[in-house]
Amino acid sequence: MDSPTQGAVHVIDGGIVGRRRELDALRSWLAAATAGEGRIVLCVGEPGIGKTRLAQELAGMALAGGTTVVWGRCTETEGAPAFRPWRQVLRSLGLDPDLGLDADVTSPEDRFRVCDDLAEAVCGAADLTGLVVVLDDIHWADEPSLLVLRNLAEQISAARLLCFAALRDVEPASALRRVLPDLLRSPAVERLDLRGFGLAEVREQLSKAGASGSEVDARAVLDVTGGNPLFVREVARAMADGTWTPDRPPRTVLDVVGARLDRVTDDCRRFVQAAAVVGREFSLAIVAPAVGRPVATCFPLIDEAVAHGLLDRVGDDYRFVHALIRDAVEASLATADRVALHRAVAEATELLFVGDLSEHLCDLARHWAALAPYGEAAIARAWAIRAAEDAVQRLDYEEGFRQYRAGLAFDAPPLPDAERCRVLVALGRAAYFAGDVHGCEDAAAMAATAARAAQSPELMGEAALVLEAVPEPGVNAVAKQLCEDALAALGDAGHEAMRARLLAQRSHLAFYDGEQDRVESLSTTALVLARASRQDQALIDALHARKEACPGPTGRAERMLLATEMLALAERTRNPRAAMWGELWRIAALMEGGQLVAAAEELPALQATVNQVGGPVSAWHHDQVAACIALAQGR
Repeated sequence: MDSPTQGAVHVIDGGIVGRRRELDALRSWLAAATAGEGRIVLCVGEPGIGKTRLAQELAGMALAGGTTVVWGRCTETEGAPAFRPWRQVLRSLGLDPDLGLDADVTSPEDRFRVCDDLAEAVCGAADLTGLVVVLDDIHWADEPSLLVLRNLAEQISAARLLCFAALRDVEPASALRRVLPDLLRSPAVERLDLRGFGLAEVREQLSKAGASGSEVDARAVLDVTGGNPLFVREVARAMADGTWTPDRPPRTVLDVVGARLDRVTDDCRRFVQAAAVVGREFSLAIVAPAVGRPVATCFPLIDEAVAHGLLDRVGDDYRFVHALIRDAVEASLATADRVALHRAVAEATELLFVGDLSEHLCDLARHWAALAPYGEAAIARAWAIRAAEDAVQRLDYEEGFRQYRAGLAFDAPPLPDAERCRVLVALGRAAYFAGDVHGCEDAAAMAATAARAAQSPELMGEAALVLEAVPEPGVNAVAKQLCEDALAALGDAGHEAMRARLLAQRSHLAFYDGEQDRVESLSTTALVLARASRQDQALIDALHARKEACPGPTGRAERMLLATEMLALAERTRNPRAAMWGELWRIAALMEGGQLVAAAEELPALQATVNQVGGPVSAWHHDQVAACIALAQGR
């Protein structure tokens, strides 16, 4: 006798086969959340195992109890706009979907602030009637969206909020691999693993679909599907419509869907194939022109596809029943048809959203990338670079890095050297802010090569400034060489701002190497040049370098002067980060001089700048100096 699979039952609960254990757990967590003990549930399983179906059951339970339910869905194609699922959640809650996104793109800390703001907004929205947030397919989520989820785990325990996040456990994306361990360590996070059906569940599913529920057929289907509920359901459909035979059973969903496509009309097949090129979710306003039909004539085709189990309705838009269904439909396309549809969908998207393409840039980059091998490489590169710029603006540095790199891969026709250098500089900065130091190093070196080919000393300087000093000698050696080469190319006259920034960078590198004499001379020259240039960023860089040149009691007076100058510069430029550094330097100098009361009086000003800067690093700086003052005062 077959033993039941873990968590499976042999009844239908609320229309869903099996899953009584899982449903009981969700009821318990929902009750706790609505009482003010929020939590995150990570529902984990292979494709087709029933994660979304279970989420729908949870949504039904919540709505029946008067709890608001909102959904955020991650796209199955690379390159969704940053924070996409959370923007969907905010929009559903009637909140600004661009909440907090007016951030400083050159500051990794600002991304942490945005993540905190988004998590706080969602928790706040749960205060009245409780809230269930369903995040589907987070294995496809961009890293910023996952960071919001991680921050939410730190805030959710006292909120009337249950967040259900579904993910595949098969080859999760690198972003999820980085964030998942932190999530699972949180006491507010529960893991719910879904397993395949046993024999009894397969028989139940077959009977429910109108197929034979005999034990012989059920055993054959269990053998073919491994108990995967989606596969069982699709085979049951095939059995019901006569396209499944025991002697030659379909081995995959692709086979099942392929057979089903043969049974729909030609017009319906073409429509569904175009939709598959768009993505799992799609707008009729894009698919209709892509197949050359008025919107009104597409409704019978949609009804036909829904009747054959290919599509579902989702509000005003439509969705493939499962990502695997969409994959199977797309796989049915011949190369010429696939290319033609990518072009048609791209052109329809550009036309439909001509006034606001921002949320569709990555889709356009994807469609034109598919056309690149067929003479459209230059257009594909332009869209990839545009999508990269938008991703960085939205603080999705990882996606910006990916899109810049994709754009540079389209090398026919080649970019002019100066333009290639600028793209490589942007690539390097995206890599740096994403925490990929070696990717930044490679981009900086390639940018410098392109700048030399363009015979542009200024661009050589921009390339050298991409790679900042880090506690890694090999990386710093490359950074030093790039600085030296750029300074030699610039010469000793003109270019004061760029030379000041490069000398400041070189001074930082010498500081890391313990070359204090070089730090003294380099930082002095950098500060003189920066003041002469009257360029704010050059002066900020030079002040940082000079501060490192005067440590200890003998440098205290100069550091106080540097702090005063940095604070004046911050006030003039309205730069909270510069103000934070000025306050930190002033407090440190006062403490070293034994002026603890004066140092403590500066803490409110520091707190104000830290609040403006945001992020955990700036908060750490404040807490560190506050603790030092308290310790020195015996508190």
